[in-house]
Amino acid sequence: MLIVVLSDLRIPTSTASLPPQFAALLKQKSRIDKVLLLGDSITELNNKSKLILKLELGLVNEDKGEDGDEEEKEEGTSDELLDIISPIPNSVIKIDGLSIGCCSSLHVPRGDPLTLLSISRQLNVDILLVPPSGPIGKSAMGGTIGGINGGSEAYTLDDTLFVCPGSATGAFIPGNDNNNNDSDNKETRPPSFCLLETIPEGPDNTLAQCTLYIYTLDPNTNQVSIDKLSYTKK
Repeated sequence: MLIVVLSDLRIPTSTASLPPQFAALLKQKSRIDKVLLLGDSITELNNKSKLILKLELGLVNEDKGEDGDEEEKEEGTSDELLDIISPIPNSVIKIDGLSIGCCSSLHVPRGDPLTLLSISRQLNVDILLVPPSGPIGKSAMGGTIGGINGGSEAYTLDDTLFVCPGSATGAFIPGNDNNNNDSDNKETRPPSFCLLETIPEGPDNTLAQCTLYIYTLDPNTNQVSIDKLSYTKK
């Protein structure tokens, strides 16, 4: 199963849309089974992000007006084409024999893997997805992949895979220790998102597996790089 993980879109408050490079990749929806939308925890903002995302992916008729009832009806039909889910914080989704936890990053310091490990144990998950938080460039563990200078990273600890997809739009999020509202001190990061390819346990007793792909857009070259990490359930 192919699961796209998008986080912190901040649409339309901080940016108007996904980068066109990402939109083009995600329009290959025939190969995607689910989209997990993390962050944007305010319900109204989350609904707007989902609607704009569906418009960009061609899942909603762009000729519809701004009437709420029409949009809601169209959203219901589009979900049959591509399942866009906004998991509640600290919820668990089971896919292909893997338990995937969706964590809120509001009270988790970015450089604190032990806190995340504690949360993963409480949720009893194989994979923990965490929206970005805290200052960028602070890698939680050695051996991470993805945007070392941005918001995405992935690492394994105590047989658990931890994944931060970064922001799919590169939208600004203040660091935990940054109380200065001066725009000159705003941190930027390259847009990024993740793709999880899960394989269930096989008849020959092979364990459930997951291959993680992190897509990062270089704002200087407008090129998308892909990092890969394999994980097998223990």
